[in-house]
Amino acid sequence: MVGFPAVLAGAQLLVLEAWAVVALVLVGIGLLVRRAAGAAARDAGELLDCFWLGWAALLLGLQVWHLARPIDDAARAACLLAGAIGLVAGGLTPWRALARGAVRDAPALAAAVLLAVWVSNHALAGARYGDVAAYFVPTVRWLVEQRIVPGLGNLHAHYALNQSYFGYVAALEAGPFAGRSHHLANGLLALALGLRVALAAWRTLRLGRATGPVDVFYVLVAPGIFALVVSIWLTSPNPDVGVFALGTVVAAELLALAVDAPSRRLVHLRAATLLAVTGVTVKLSFAGFAAGALLVGLGLYLAAERPRARDGARQIAVLTGIGLAAIVPWIVRNVIMSGLPFYPSAVIALPVDWRVGTDVEGWLRNTVYVGGWRAIVRSPMWFAGILRNWGWQAPDVLGPIVVGLAGCGYALAVRLARRLGGLPAPALPIALVVPALASLVFCLVMSPVPRYAGATVWVLAAIGILLAAGERAWRARSPLRPVLLAVAAVATAATLRAGLDPLWLDLRDFEVTSPIRWEPRRLETGGVVNVPLGIEACGAAPLPCTPYPNPALRWRREGDLAAGFMLDPVLHARYRYDPARRVVR
Repeated sequence: MVGFPAVLAGAQLLVLEAWAVVALVLVGIGLLVRRAAGAAARDAGELLDCFWLGWAALLLGLQVWHLARPIDDAARAACLLAGAIGLVAGGLTPWRALARGAVRDAPALAAAVLLAVWVSNHALAGARYGDVAAYFVPTVRWLVEQRIVPGLGNLHAHYALNQSYFGYVAALEAGPFAGRSHHLANGLLALALGLRVALAAWRTLRLGRATGPVDVFYVLVAPGIFALVVSIWLTSPNPDVGVFALGTVVAAELLALAVDAPSRRLVHLRAATLLAVTGVTVKLSFAGFAAGALLVGLGLYLAAERPRARDGARQIAVLTGIGLAAIVPWIVRNVIMSGLPFYPSAVIALPVDWRVGTDVEGWLRNTVYVGGWRAIVRSPMWFAGILRNWGWQAPDVLGPIVVGLAGCGYALAVRLARRLGGLPAPALPIALVVPALASLVFCLVMSPVPRYAGATVWVLAAIGILLAAGERAWRARSPLRPVLLAVAAVATAATLRAGLDPLWLDLRDFEVTSPIRWEPRRLETGGVVNVPLGIEACGAAPLPCTPYPNPALRWRREGDLAAGFMLDPVLHARYRYDPARRVVR
Protein backbone atom coordinates (compact mmCIF):
# COMPACT_ATOMS: atom_id res chain seq x y z
CA MET A 1 0.00 0.00 0.00
CA VAL A 2 1.32 3.45 -0.95
CA GLY A 3 0.22 7.03 -0.62
CA PHE A 4 -2.14 8.70 -3.08
CA PRO A 5 -0.03 9.60 -6.14
CA ALA A 6 0.33 13.15 -7.38
CA VAL A 7 -0.06 12.03 -10.98
CA LEU A 8 -2.19 9.10 -12.04
CA ALA A 9 -0.54 6.17 -13.76
CA GLY A 10 -0.88 6.14 -17.55
CA ALA A 11 -2.79 2.87 -17.44
CA GLN A 12 -5.22 4.39 -14.95
CA LEU A 13 -5.91 7.33 -17.26
CA LEU A 14 -6.49 4.87 -20.08
CA VAL A 15 -9.08 3.05 -17.97
CA LEU A 16 -10.81 6.31 -17.01
CA GLU A 17 -10.95 7.45 -20.64
CA ALA A 18 -12.40 4.13 -21.77
CA TRP A 19 -14.98 4.20 -18.98
CA ALA A 20 -16.06 7.70 -19.98
CA VAL A 21 -16.65 6.63 -23.59
CA VAL A 22 -18.48 3.41 -22.67
CA ALA A 23 -20.59 5.17 -20.03
CA LEU A 24 -21.71 7.83 -22.53
CA VAL A 25 -22.65 5.13 -25.03
CA LEU A 26 -24.67 3.25 -22.42
CA VAL A 27 -26.37 6.42 -21.17
CA GLY A 28 -27.24 7.30 -24.78
CA ILE A 29 -28.79 3.89 -25.40
CA GLY A 30 -30.58 4.15 -22.05
CA LEU A 31 -32.03 7.53 -23.00
CA LEU A 32 -33.58 5.88 -26.06
CA VAL A 33 -35.00 3.10 -23.92
CA ARG A 34 -36.36 5.53 -21.34
CA ARG A 35 -38.09 7.61 -23.99
CA ALA A 36 -39.62 4.43 -25.40
CA ALA A 37 -40.81 3.59 -21.87
CA GLY A 38 -42.66 6.89 -21.67
CA ALA A 39 -40.49 9.56 -20.00
CA ALA A 40 -37.34 11.54 -20.66
CA ALA A 41 -34.54 11.82 -18.11
CA ARG A 42 -34.63 14.94 -15.92
CA ASP A 43 -31.56 15.00 -13.66
CA ALA A 44 -28.29 13.31 -12.68
CA GLY A 45 -30.01 10.48 -10.85
CA GLU A 46 -32.09 9.60 -13.87
CA LEU A 47 -29.03 9.79 -16.14
CA LEU A 48 -27.46 7.12 -13.93
CA ASP A 49 -30.68 5.12 -14.25
CA CYS A 50 -30.29 5.41 -18.03
CA PHE A 51 -26.84 3.83 -17.72
CA TRP A 52 -28.45 0.61 -16.48
CA LEU A 53 -31.24 0.68 -19.04
CA GLY A 54 -28.59 1.11 -21.71
CA TRP A 55 -26.54 -1.76 -20.29
CA ALA A 56 -29.56 -4.07 -20.32
CA ALA A 57 -30.45 -3.07 -23.88
CA LEU A 58 -26.84 -3.64 -24.95
CA LEU A 59 -26.85 -7.17 -23.52
CA LEU A 60 -30.09 -8.02 -25.28
CA GLY A 61 -29.02 -6.45 -28.57
CA LEU A 62 -25.70 -8.30 -28.61
CA GLN A 63 -27.52 -11.59 -28.00
CA VAL A 64 -29.36 -11.06 -31.28
CA TRP A 65 -26.33 -9.68 -33.13
CA HIS A 66 -24.22 -12.73 -32.26
CA LEU A 67 -26.73 -15.03 -33.91
CA ALA A 68 -25.45 -13.76 -37.26
CA ARG A 69 -22.02 -12.22 -36.64
CA PRO A 70 -19.17 -12.20 -34.13
CA ILE A 71 -19.10 -9.35 -31.64
CA ASP A 72 -16.50 -7.52 -33.68
CA ASP A 73 -15.72 -3.95 -34.68
CA ALA A 74 -18.96 -3.75 -36.65
CA ALA A 75 -20.90 -4.55 -33.49
CA ARG A 76 -18.95 -1.91 -31.57
CA ALA A 77 -19.64 0.65 -34.29
CA ALA A 78 -23.35 -0.13 -34.09
CA CYS A 79 -23.26 0.38 -30.32
CA LEU A 80 -21.46 3.71 -30.71
CA LEU A 81 -24.00 4.84 -33.29
CA ALA A 82 -26.95 3.87 -31.08
CA GLY A 83 -25.37 5.70 -28.13
CA ALA A 84 -24.77 8.84 -30.19
CA ILE A 85 -28.35 8.85 -31.49
CA GLY A 86 -29.63 8.45 -27.95
CA LEU A 87 -27.53 11.31 -26.61
CA VAL A 88 -28.88 13.61 -29.34
CA ALA A 89 -32.48 12.42 -28.99
CA GLY A 90 -32.31 12.70 -25.20
CA GLY A 91 -31.88 16.44 -25.46
CA LEU A 92 -30.08 18.85 -23.16
CA THR A 93 -32.56 18.89 -20.27
CA PRO A 94 -30.81 16.38 -17.97
CA TRP A 95 -27.37 17.79 -18.77
CA ARG A 96 -28.54 21.34 -18.03
CA ALA A 97 -29.97 20.12 -14.74
CA LEU A 98 -26.62 18.51 -13.98
CA ALA A 99 -24.77 21.74 -14.80
CA ARG A 100 -27.18 23.92 -12.80
CA GLY A 101 -26.72 21.74 -9.75
CA ALA A 102 -22.92 21.58 -10.05
CA VAL A 103 -22.31 24.19 -7.34
CA ARG A 104 -25.04 22.90 -5.04
CA ASP A 105 -23.88 19.31 -5.48
CA ALA A 106 -20.15 20.06 -5.50
CA PRO A 107 -19.43 17.62 -2.61
CA ALA A 108 -21.13 14.81 -4.53
CA LEU A 109 -19.17 15.68 -7.68
CA ALA A 110 -15.91 15.74 -5.73
CA ALA A 111 -16.76 12.36 -4.23
CA ALA A 112 -17.52 11.06 -7.73
CA VAL A 113 -14.06 12.10 -8.96
CA LEU A 114 -12.35 10.45 -5.99
CA LEU A 115 -14.41 7.31 -6.51
CA ALA A 116 -13.41 7.12 -10.17
CA VAL A 117 -9.73 7.46 -9.27
CA TRP A 118 -10.00 4.84 -6.53
CA VAL A 119 -11.89 2.27 -8.60
CA SER A 120 -9.59 2.78 -11.60
CA ASN A 121 -6.60 2.03 -9.37
CA HIS A 122 -8.10 -1.33 -8.41
CA ALA A 123 -9.02 -1.95 -12.04
CA LEU A 124 -5.31 -2.31 -12.85
CA ALA A 125 -5.13 -5.60 -10.93
CA GLY A 126 -5.06 -8.85 -12.84
CA ALA A 127 -7.81 -11.45 -13.01
CA ARG A 128 -7.38 -13.79 -10.06
CA TYR A 129 -10.49 -15.98 -9.91
CA GLY A 130 -10.03 -19.56 -11.11
CA ASP A 131 -12.98 -19.64 -13.52
CA VAL A 132 -11.55 -16.70 -15.49
CA ALA A 133 -9.17 -18.92 -17.42
CA ALA A 134 -11.44 -21.96 -17.12
CA TYR A 135 -14.32 -20.54 -19.12
CA PHE A 136 -14.75 -16.75 -18.81
CA VAL A 137 -11.90 -15.86 -21.19
CA PRO A 138 -12.57 -18.74 -23.62
CA THR A 139 -16.26 -17.79 -23.77
CA VAL A 140 -15.33 -14.22 -24.68
CA ARG A 141 -12.92 -15.50 -27.37
CA TRP A 142 -15.70 -17.50 -29.00
CA LEU A 143 -17.95 -14.42 -28.95
CA VAL A 144 -15.30 -12.21 -30.52
CA GLU A 145 -14.01 -14.63 -33.13
CA GLN A 146 -17.09 -16.61 -34.19
CA ARG A 147 -20.81 -16.13 -34.57
CA ILE A 148 -22.84 -18.47 -32.41
CA VAL A 149 -21.61 -22.06 -32.79
CA PRO A 150 -23.99 -25.04 -32.78
CA GLY A 151 -23.12 -27.67 -30.19
CA LEU A 152 -20.42 -25.59 -28.51
CA GLY A 153 -21.33 -27.31 -25.23
CA ASN A 154 -19.92 -30.54 -26.64
CA LEU A 155 -16.46 -28.98 -26.70
CA HIS A 156 -16.77 -27.84 -23.07
CA ALA A 157 -19.98 -27.84 -21.05
CA HIS A 158 -19.35 -24.38 -19.58
CA TYR A 159 -18.91 -22.72 -22.98
CA ALA A 160 -22.65 -23.15 -23.60
CA LEU A 161 -23.87 -21.58 -20.35
CA ASN A 162 -25.09 -18.63 -22.44
CA GLN A 163 -24.69 -15.77 -19.96
CA SER A 164 -25.46 -12.53 -21.81
CA TYR A 165 -23.00 -10.66 -19.59
CA PHE A 166 -20.11 -11.98 -21.68
CA GLY A 167 -21.43 -10.15 -24.74
CA TYR A 168 -20.74 -6.91 -22.88
CA VAL A 169 -17.22 -8.09 -22.03
CA ALA A 170 -16.64 -9.07 -25.67
CA ALA A 171 -17.73 -5.60 -26.82
CA LEU A 172 -14.93 -4.11 -24.69
CA GLU A 173 -12.26 -6.24 -26.42
CA ALA A 174 -11.01 -3.41 -28.61
CA GLY A 175 -7.91 -1.26 -29.08
CA PRO A 176 -5.59 -1.25 -26.07
CA PHE A 177 -8.11 -3.40 -24.18
CA ALA A 178 -8.04 -6.35 -26.58
CA GLY A 179 -7.25 -9.18 -24.20
CA ARG A 180 -7.65 -6.74 -21.29
CA SER A 181 -11.41 -6.20 -21.13
CA HIS A 182 -11.45 -7.52 -17.56
CA HIS A 183 -9.81 -4.24 -16.49
CA LEU A 184 -12.94 -2.39 -17.68
CA ALA A 185 -15.99 -4.61 -17.37
CA ASN A 186 -16.88 -4.95 -13.70
CA GLY A 187 -15.03 -1.83 -12.63
CA LEU A 188 -17.40 0.33 -14.67
CA LEU A 189 -20.44 -1.40 -13.16
CA ALA A 190 -19.10 -0.92 -9.63
CA LEU A 191 -18.27 2.73 -10.37
CA ALA A 192 -21.77 3.44 -11.72
CA LEU A 193 -23.28 2.04 -8.52
CA GLY A 194 -20.77 4.01 -6.44
CA LEU A 195 -21.64 7.28 -8.19
CA ARG A 196 -25.29 6.74 -7.39
CA VAL A 197 -24.34 6.14 -3.74
CA ALA A 198 -22.34 9.39 -3.69
CA LEU A 199 -25.31 11.36 -5.05
CA ALA A 200 -27.67 9.65 -2.61
CA ALA A 201 -25.38 10.28 0.38
CA TRP A 202 -25.19 13.99 -0.41
CA ARG A 203 -28.96 14.27 -0.83
CA THR A 204 -29.47 12.43 2.47
CA LEU A 205 -26.92 14.62 4.23
CA ARG A 206 -28.74 17.83 3.25
CA LEU A 207 -31.10 17.65 6.21
CA GLY A 208 -32.99 20.84 5.35
CA ARG A 209 -34.43 19.20 2.24
CA ALA A 210 -36.62 16.16 1.96
CA THR A 211 -35.06 13.31 0.06
CA GLY A 212 -36.65 10.05 -1.04
CA PRO A 213 -36.52 6.39 -0.08
CA VAL A 214 -34.50 5.57 -3.21
CA ASP A 215 -31.64 7.79 -2.04
CA VAL A 216 -31.68 6.32 1.46
CA PHE A 217 -31.80 2.84 -0.09
CA TYR A 218 -28.58 3.47 -2.05
CA VAL A 219 -26.90 4.76 1.11
CA LEU A 220 -27.85 1.58 2.95
CA VAL A 221 -26.55 -0.79 0.24
CA ALA A 222 -23.23 1.09 0.03
CA PRO A 223 -21.31 -1.49 2.14
CA GLY A 224 -21.99 -4.23 -0.37
CA ILE A 225 -21.24 -2.02 -3.36
CA PHE A 226 -17.87 -0.73 -2.15
CA ALA A 227 -16.85 -4.21 -0.99
CA LEU A 228 -16.80 -5.16 -4.68
CA VAL A 229 -13.91 -2.77 -5.31
CA VAL A 230 -11.54 -4.50 -2.89
CA SER A 231 -12.59 -8.01 -3.93
CA ILE A 232 -11.20 -10.35 -6.58
CA TRP A 233 -14.41 -9.91 -8.57
CA LEU A 234 -13.61 -6.37 -9.77
CA THR A 235 -11.10 -7.55 -12.37
CA SER A 236 -12.48 -11.03 -12.89
CA PRO A 237 -15.08 -10.87 -15.69
CA ASN A 238 -17.65 -12.58 -13.51
CA PRO A 239 -21.41 -12.25 -14.20
CA ASP A 240 -22.07 -12.25 -10.44
CA VAL A 241 -21.15 -8.55 -10.38
CA GLY A 242 -23.72 -7.91 -13.09
CA VAL A 243 -26.31 -9.81 -11.07
CA PHE A 244 -25.39 -7.74 -7.99
CA ALA A 245 -25.85 -4.51 -9.94
CA LEU A 246 -29.17 -5.50 -11.47
CA GLY A 247 -30.58 -6.65 -8.13
CA THR A 248 -29.71 -3.28 -6.62
CA VAL A 249 -31.15 -1.25 -9.48
CA VAL A 250 -34.34 -3.32 -9.81
CA ALA A 251 -35.02 -2.90 -6.07
CA ALA A 252 -34.54 0.87 -6.47
CA GLU A 253 -36.97 0.95 -9.39
CA LEU A 254 -39.60 -0.85 -7.32
CA LEU A 255 -39.13 1.67 -4.51
CA ALA A 256 -39.57 4.52 -6.99
CA LEU A 257 -42.67 2.81 -8.39
CA ALA A 258 -44.17 2.74 -4.89
CA VAL A 259 -43.63 6.45 -4.11
CA ASP A 260 -43.16 8.39 -7.36
CA ALA A 261 -45.77 10.52 -9.07
CA PRO A 262 -48.55 8.62 -10.88
CA SER A 263 -47.34 9.91 -14.26
CA ARG A 264 -44.03 8.06 -13.83
CA ARG A 265 -45.19 4.77 -12.33
CA LEU A 266 -45.41 3.09 -15.69
CA VAL A 267 -41.83 4.10 -16.55
CA HIS A 268 -40.54 2.50 -13.37
CA LEU A 269 -42.58 -0.65 -13.98
CA ARG A 270 -41.27 -1.06 -17.52
CA ALA A 271 -37.70 -0.33 -16.44
CA ALA A 272 -37.92 -2.86 -13.60
CA THR A 273 -39.31 -5.45 -16.03
CA LEU A 274 -36.52 -4.94 -18.57
CA LEU A 275 -33.80 -5.05 -15.93
CA ALA A 276 -35.27 -8.06 -14.11
CA VAL A 277 -35.69 -10.21 -17.22
CA THR A 278 -32.26 -9.21 -18.47
CA GLY A 279 -30.85 -10.40 -15.16
CA VAL A 280 -32.10 -13.91 -15.87
CA THR A 281 -30.09 -13.94 -19.11
CA VAL A 282 -27.03 -12.69 -17.21
CA LYS A 283 -27.18 -15.62 -14.80
CA LEU A 284 -29.94 -18.06 -13.89
CA SER A 285 -29.30 -17.50 -10.18
CA PHE A 286 -31.16 -14.19 -10.64
CA ALA A 287 -34.41 -15.99 -11.51
CA GLY A 288 -35.80 -15.87 -7.96
CA PHE A 289 -35.23 -12.13 -7.60
CA ALA A 290 -36.61 -11.47 -11.09
CA ALA A 291 -39.80 -13.47 -10.48
CA GLY A 292 -40.44 -11.67 -7.20
CA ALA A 293 -39.74 -8.26 -8.76
CA LEU A 294 -42.09 -8.85 -11.70
CA LEU A 295 -44.94 -9.94 -9.44
CA VAL A 296 -44.46 -7.09 -6.96
CA GLY A 297 -43.98 -4.45 -9.65
CA LEU A 298 -47.15 -5.43 -11.48
CA GLY A 299 -49.08 -5.72 -8.22
CA LEU A 300 -47.99 -2.28 -7.02
CA TYR A 301 -48.89 -0.71 -10.34
CA LEU A 302 -52.34 -2.30 -10.54
CA ALA A 303 -53.10 -1.50 -6.89
CA ALA A 304 -52.11 2.16 -7.31
CA GLU A 305 -53.60 2.83 -10.75
CA ARG A 306 -56.62 0.52 -10.67
CA PRO A 307 -56.86 0.60 -14.48
CA ARG A 308 -59.85 -0.60 -16.44
CA ALA A 309 -59.60 -4.22 -17.56
CA ARG A 310 -58.76 -3.23 -21.12
CA ASP A 311 -56.03 -0.81 -20.10
CA GLY A 312 -54.59 -3.28 -17.61
CA ALA A 313 -54.50 -6.02 -20.24
CA ARG A 314 -52.72 -3.65 -22.61
CA GLN A 315 -50.03 -2.87 -20.07
CA ILE A 316 -49.57 -6.55 -19.24
CA ALA A 317 -49.17 -7.23 -22.97
CA VAL A 318 -46.45 -4.57 -23.19
CA LEU A 319 -44.61 -6.04 -20.22
CA THR A 320 -44.92 -9.51 -21.74
CA GLY A 321 -43.42 -8.18 -24.95
CA ILE A 322 -40.46 -6.74 -23.02
CA GLY A 323 -39.92 -10.09 -21.34
CA LEU A 324 -40.15 -12.06 -24.56
CA ALA A 325 -37.74 -9.70 -26.32
CA ALA A 326 -35.14 -10.70 -23.74
CA ILE A 327 -35.96 -14.36 -23.15
CA VAL A 328 -36.70 -15.62 -26.68
CA PRO A 329 -33.23 -14.82 -28.12
CA TRP A 330 -31.71 -16.35 -24.99
CA ILE A 331 -33.68 -19.58 -25.51
CA VAL A 332 -32.77 -19.64 -29.20
CA ARG A 333 -29.10 -19.31 -28.26
CA ASN A 334 -29.46 -22.17 -25.77
CA VAL A 335 -30.91 -24.38 -28.49
CA ILE A 336 -28.12 -23.56 -30.92
CA MET A 337 -25.27 -24.10 -28.45
CA SER A 338 -26.64 -27.16 -26.66
CA GLY A 339 -29.91 -28.42 -28.14
CA LEU A 340 -31.52 -27.76 -24.74
CA PRO A 341 -33.79 -24.67 -24.56
CA PHE A 342 -33.14 -24.23 -20.82
CA TYR A 343 -29.54 -25.45 -20.67
CA PRO A 344 -28.07 -26.83 -18.47
CA SER A 345 -31.49 -28.22 -17.54
CA ALA A 346 -32.46 -31.20 -19.73
CA VAL A 347 -36.17 -30.86 -18.96
CA ILE A 348 -36.63 -30.27 -22.72
CA ALA A 349 -34.18 -31.78 -25.22
CA LEU A 350 -34.56 -31.25 -28.96
CA PRO A 351 -33.68 -33.99 -31.48
CA VAL A 352 -30.80 -32.13 -33.15
CA ASP A 353 -27.49 -33.73 -34.04
CA TRP A 354 -25.49 -31.19 -32.01
CA ARG A 355 -27.36 -31.79 -28.74
CA VAL A 356 -25.00 -31.91 -25.75
CA GLY A 357 -24.54 -35.57 -24.91
CA THR A 358 -23.48 -35.28 -21.28
CA ASP A 359 -25.56 -34.88 -18.14
CA VAL A 360 -24.36 -31.39 -17.26
CA GLU A 361 -27.37 -30.75 -15.04
CA GLY A 362 -26.58 -33.86 -13.01
CA TRP A 363 -22.94 -32.91 -12.71
CA LEU A 364 -23.84 -29.44 -11.44
CA ARG A 365 -26.34 -30.90 -8.99
CA ASN A 366 -23.82 -33.38 -7.61
CA THR A 367 -20.84 -31.02 -7.37
CA VAL A 368 -22.32 -27.61 -6.58
CA TYR A 369 -25.22 -28.75 -4.46
CA VAL A 370 -26.48 -32.15 -3.39
CA GLY A 371 -30.03 -32.55 -2.20
CA GLY A 372 -32.75 -30.04 -3.06
CA TRP A 373 -35.59 -28.81 -0.88
CA ARG A 374 -36.65 -32.33 0.17
CA ALA A 375 -33.20 -33.01 1.60
CA ILE A 376 -33.33 -29.67 3.43
CA VAL A 377 -36.61 -30.62 5.09
CA ARG A 378 -35.40 -34.13 5.95
CA SER A 379 -31.96 -33.09 7.25
CA PRO A 380 -31.93 -29.48 8.50
CA MET A 381 -28.71 -30.01 10.46
CA TRP A 382 -26.98 -31.31 7.36
CA PHE A 383 -28.23 -28.25 5.48
CA ALA A 384 -26.90 -25.95 8.21
CA GLY A 385 -23.49 -27.58 7.74
CA ILE A 386 -23.68 -26.95 3.99
CA LEU A 387 -24.40 -23.27 4.65
CA ARG A 388 -21.45 -23.00 7.03
CA ASN A 389 -19.16 -24.62 4.46
CA TRP A 390 -20.20 -22.05 1.86
CA GLY A 391 -19.71 -19.09 4.22
CA TRP A 392 -23.24 -18.00 5.08
CA GLN A 393 -22.13 -17.36 8.67
CA ALA A 394 -19.72 -14.59 7.54
CA PRO A 395 -20.57 -11.16 9.07
CA ASP A 396 -21.11 -9.56 5.65
CA VAL A 397 -23.65 -12.26 4.76
CA LEU A 398 -25.41 -13.21 7.98
CA GLY A 399 -25.39 -9.66 9.38
CA PRO A 400 -27.47 -8.06 6.59
CA ILE A 401 -29.87 -11.02 6.61
CA VAL A 402 -30.50 -10.66 10.36
CA VAL A 403 -30.93 -6.88 10.07
CA GLY A 404 -33.29 -7.23 7.11
CA LEU A 405 -35.47 -9.90 8.70
CA ALA A 406 -35.62 -8.00 11.99
CA GLY A 407 -36.63 -4.81 10.19
CA CYS A 408 -39.31 -6.62 8.21
CA GLY A 409 -40.64 -8.31 11.36
CA TYR A 410 -40.89 -4.97 13.15
CA ALA A 411 -42.52 -3.34 10.12
CA LEU A 412 -45.08 -6.12 9.89
CA ALA A 413 -45.97 -5.76 13.59
CA VAL A 414 -46.39 -1.98 13.18
CA ARG A 415 -48.66 -2.47 10.17
CA LEU A 416 -50.85 -4.93 11.99
CA ALA A 417 -51.13 -2.57 14.97
CA ARG A 418 -52.02 0.39 12.73
CA ARG A 419 -54.60 -1.66 10.89
CA LEU A 420 -56.23 -2.79 14.15
CA GLY A 421 -56.23 0.83 15.32
CA GLY A 422 -57.83 2.09 12.12
CA LEU A 423 -54.77 4.15 11.18
CA PRO A 424 -53.53 4.59 7.57
CA ALA A 425 -50.87 2.22 6.30
CA PRO A 426 -47.25 3.44 6.06
CA ALA A 427 -45.97 4.90 2.80
CA LEU A 428 -43.93 1.86 1.74
CA PRO A 429 -45.74 -1.43 1.05
CA ILE A 430 -44.24 -4.43 2.81
CA ALA A 431 -44.41 -6.36 -0.47
CA LEU A 432 -41.16 -4.60 -1.46
CA VAL A 433 -39.25 -7.23 0.50
CA VAL A 434 -40.64 -10.10 -1.60
CA PRO A 435 -37.95 -10.04 -4.37
CA ALA A 436 -35.13 -10.30 -1.84
CA LEU A 437 -36.85 -13.08 0.09
CA ALA A 438 -37.66 -14.96 -3.14
CA SER A 439 -34.05 -14.63 -4.24
CA LEU A 440 -32.76 -15.85 -0.89
CA VAL A 441 -34.99 -18.94 -0.94
CA PHE A 442 -34.21 -19.68 -4.58
CA CYS A 443 -30.45 -19.48 -4.06
CA LEU A 444 -30.53 -21.51 -0.84
CA VAL A 445 -32.46 -24.32 -2.51
CA MET A 446 -30.82 -24.30 -5.94
CA SER A 447 -27.19 -23.31 -5.31
CA PRO A 448 -26.33 -22.09 -1.79
CA VAL A 449 -23.24 -20.04 -2.64
CA PRO A 450 -23.58 -16.52 -1.14
CA ARG A 451 -22.16 -14.66 -4.12
CA TYR A 452 -24.74 -16.30 -6.42
CA ALA A 453 -27.36 -14.29 -4.53
CA GLY A 454 -25.81 -11.05 -5.78
CA ALA A 455 -27.02 -8.03 -3.84
CA THR A 456 -29.85 -9.96 -2.17
CA VAL A 457 -28.59 -9.77 1.43
CA TRP A 458 -27.85 -6.02 1.20
CA VAL A 459 -31.15 -5.30 -0.53
CA LEU A 460 -32.92 -7.27 2.19
CA ALA A 461 -31.17 -5.23 4.91
CA ALA A 462 -31.87 -1.88 3.21
CA ILE A 463 -35.54 -2.65 2.52
CA GLY A 464 -35.99 -3.97 6.07
CA ILE A 465 -34.56 -0.76 7.56
CA LEU A 466 -36.69 1.44 5.30
CA LEU A 467 -39.85 -0.50 6.12
CA ALA A 468 -39.12 -0.26 9.84
CA ALA A 469 -38.15 3.44 9.80
CA GLY A 470 -40.89 4.65 7.47
CA GLU A 471 -40.96 8.29 6.39
CA ARG A 472 -38.56 9.26 9.18
CA ALA A 473 -35.79 7.84 6.99
CA TRP A 474 -36.22 10.50 4.29
CA ARG A 475 -38.30 13.32 5.83
CA ALA A 476 -36.65 16.78 6.00
CA ARG A 477 -34.78 17.54 9.25
CA SER A 478 -35.32 14.02 10.50
CA PRO A 479 -32.63 13.13 13.07
CA LEU A 480 -32.73 9.55 11.79
CA ARG A 481 -31.10 10.49 8.47
CA PRO A 482 -27.62 11.23 9.84
CA VAL A 483 -27.90 8.12 12.01
CA LEU A 484 -28.53 5.96 8.93
CA LEU A 485 -25.63 7.65 7.13
CA ALA A 486 -23.34 6.92 10.05
CA VAL A 487 -24.47 3.29 10.24
CA ALA A 488 -23.87 2.85 6.51
CA ALA A 489 -20.43 4.47 6.82
CA VAL A 490 -19.40 2.18 9.67
CA ALA A 491 -20.65 -0.90 7.83
CA THR A 492 -18.83 0.21 4.68
CA ALA A 493 -15.58 0.67 6.62
CA ALA A 494 -15.99 -2.83 8.07
CA THR A 495 -16.53 -4.45 4.67
CA LEU A 496 -13.56 -2.57 3.18
CA ARG A 497 -11.39 -3.67 6.08
CA ALA A 498 -12.42 -7.29 5.45
CA GLY A 499 -11.63 -7.04 1.71
CA LEU A 500 -8.85 -9.03 0.12
CA ASP A 501 -7.09 -5.95 -1.28
CA PRO A 502 -5.76 -2.85 0.51
CA LEU A 503 -7.53 0.43 -0.14
CA TRP A 504 -4.85 1.53 -2.63
CA LEU A 505 -2.82 -0.81 -4.84
CA ASP A 506 0.84 -0.21 -5.59
CA LEU A 507 0.33 -0.55 -9.34
CA ARG A 508 1.43 1.75 -12.14
CA ASP A 509 0.48 -0.50 -15.05
CA PHE A 510 -1.84 -3.38 -15.82
CA GLU A 511 -0.99 -6.43 -13.77
CA VAL A 512 0.10 -9.26 -16.05
CA THR A 513 -1.06 -12.86 -15.63
CA SER A 514 1.02 -15.81 -16.75
CA PRO A 515 0.07 -17.29 -20.16
CA ILE A 516 -1.20 -20.84 -20.37
CA ARG A 517 0.79 -23.42 -22.30
CA TRP A 518 -1.10 -25.76 -24.62
CA GLU A 519 -0.59 -28.45 -27.22
CA PRO A 520 -2.66 -29.72 -30.16
CA ARG A 521 -4.20 -33.16 -29.72
CA ARG A 522 -5.83 -35.31 -32.38
CA LEU A 523 -9.05 -37.07 -31.36
CA GLU A 524 -10.25 -40.48 -32.49
CA THR A 525 -12.70 -38.74 -34.83
CA GLY A 526 -9.78 -37.06 -36.60
CA GLY A 527 -10.41 -33.56 -35.27
CA VAL A 528 -7.68 -31.56 -33.54
CA VAL A 529 -8.27 -29.58 -30.36
CA ASN A 530 -5.85 -27.54 -28.27
CA VAL A 531 -5.39 -28.89 -24.75
CA PRO A 532 -3.82 -26.84 -21.90
CA LEU A 533 -0.77 -28.30 -20.14
CA GLY A 534 -0.62 -28.57 -16.38
CA ILE A 535 -3.91 -26.79 -15.76
CA GLU A 536 -7.59 -27.47 -16.41
CA ALA A 537 -8.21 -24.13 -18.09
CA CYS A 538 -7.70 -22.85 -21.63
CA GLY A 539 -7.37 -19.13 -20.96
CA ALA A 540 -6.49 -17.34 -24.20
CA ALA A 541 -5.30 -20.47 -26.05
CA PRO A 542 -6.30 -20.58 -29.75
CA LEU A 543 -9.70 -21.99 -30.66
CA PRO A 544 -10.86 -24.70 -30.37
CA CYS A 545 -9.50 -25.44 -26.91
CA THR A 546 -10.77 -27.69 -24.15
CA PRO A 547 -9.12 -29.06 -21.01
CA TYR A 548 -11.28 -32.18 -21.24
CA PRO A 549 -10.98 -33.57 -24.79
CA ASN A 550 -13.77 -36.01 -25.52
CA PRO A 551 -12.68 -38.71 -27.98
CA ALA A 552 -16.22 -38.75 -29.39
CA LEU A 553 -16.10 -35.05 -30.36
CA ARG A 554 -16.33 -34.36 -34.07
CA TRP A 555 -16.89 -31.37 -36.32
CA ARG A 556 -20.34 -31.16 -37.94
CA ARG A 557 -18.56 -30.01 -41.08
CA GLU A 558 -14.93 -30.99 -41.40
CA GLY A 559 -12.57 -28.20 -40.33
CA ASP A 560 -15.34 -25.58 -40.02
CA LEU A 561 -15.63 -24.17 -36.48
CA ALA A 562 -18.69 -22.13 -37.41
CA ALA A 563 -20.59 -25.32 -38.30
CA GLY A 564 -20.21 -26.50 -34.72
CA PHE A 565 -19.62 -29.74 -32.88
CA MET A 566 -21.41 -33.03 -32.27
CA LEU A 567 -20.64 -36.35 -30.62
CA ASP A 568 -19.94 -39.38 -32.76
CA PRO A 569 -22.71 -41.82 -31.74
CA VAL A 570 -20.49 -44.92 -31.88
CA LEU A 571 -17.64 -43.42 -29.87
CA HIS A 572 -20.03 -41.69 -27.48
CA ALA A 573 -21.56 -45.07 -26.63
CA ARG A 574 -18.10 -46.42 -25.89
CA TYR A 575 -17.04 -43.73 -23.42
CA ARG A 576 -18.44 -42.38 -20.18
CA TYR A 577 -17.71 -38.64 -20.18
CA ASP A 578 -17.37 -36.49 -17.08
CA PRO A 579 -17.74 -32.86 -18.28
CA ALA A 580 -15.63 -31.51 -15.45
CA ARG A 581 -12.86 -34.09 -15.12
CA ARG A 582 -11.86 -36.73 -17.64
CA VAL A 583 -12.91 -39.39 -20.09
CA VAL A 584 -12.78 -42.98 -18.87
CA ARG A 585 -13.31 -46.20 -20.78
